[in-house]
Amino acid sequence: MDINERFFEQDTRIATLWQDREGLGRVVFKDNAIVDLESIREYSEAVIRGCQGKKLAVLLDIRGIKYVEREARNEFSKGPPGAMTKAVAVVIRSVSQRILTRFFLLINKPDFPMKVFRDEKKALKWVRRFN
Repeated sequence: MDINERFFEQDTRIATLWQDREGLGRVVFKDNAIVDLESIREYSEAVIRGCQGKKLAVLLDIRGIKYVEREARNEFSKGPPGAMTKAVAVVIRSVSQRILTRFFLLINKPDFPMKVFRDEKKALKWVRRFN
């Protein structure tokens, strides 16, 4: 079995979601994704389907996000994806993404461990501890 094999893969307007062979949830936001209310709702529904009632540790790659509208941030902070989450490692590209992510976390404190990384390998190592 290939370590990169994907299970329950789903594609939305803003991201591709799947589980790897070890059961880790993976989310990669598409390049130049503009996250609005409709797209975050579609994303949330995909998360619920992909989790199949189980809590998952997740690697969340937001490097492709161009902009997140306020309504989408508010919707995202309500859940339900958070209710399906053990832990999240967020992979970022820039200092501005780090600042925005940390600001979001200060306002919307998750009920699960969450850490921000620039290095995907370090993020994977950290989040797999919760899997």
